Amino acid sequence: MRKILLVLAVFAFIAALLTGCAEPPEPDYEALGWDESWQTVGTVAAVEVPEGFTAAENLDIMSGEGLWYAAWTYGEGENIKNDAGEDAVLFEAQVYLLIERCASPAKAQAETKLWAERQSESYACSEPEKAAYGGVEYAVRTLTAPEDNPFDGGVSASATVGSYAVSVELMYQESFTGAATQTMDEFLSGLHLNLEEA
Repeated sequence: MRKILLVLAVFAFIAALLTGCAEPPEPDYEALGWDESWQTVGTVAAVEVPEGFTAAENLDIMSGEGLWYAAWTYGEGENIKNDAGEDAVLFEAQVYLLIERCASPAKAQAETKLWAERQSESYACSEPEKAAYGGVEYAVRTLTAPEDNPFDGGVSASATVGSYAVSVELMYQESFTGAATQTMDEFLSGLHLNLEEA
């Protein structure tokens, strides 16, 4: 997870440098059957955000490189120091969505497998359970965080859709434990993907 967050931090830095370069295209809500109240991630996804969650990041500036990332937070933020000694904000729960366009379906499957391997390096992971949402089959795993992690646990879901790799991760503190599975279910039920024309 730390490696993934490091990669995402690099992308976020690059995105900050490029924010004035081009406006991302607006999705065709009517053609896609999307409601304009849903939060969009470029033109590849729309999310019916679970109650209580607030948009934190939405980086579609890297869409030209085939990468989309968004995050949502729950609860009041708490100022902490991360592993690198830098200031950070810890929330009761956070949801991360990452979508990557790969060169082929085989490469998308390999990328999804790599994400799972990296996740296993940072957390104790359950065996994946299959669950279908919106016609997409996800591998869902529960995550147990080590003692030095500011979060207590999590739930992850990953899938390949054609040449795209999709990852959703919900991380939470102990106070949110009882709501984690339901929240992931709500998020995946409200995640609408448009990956054919992206």
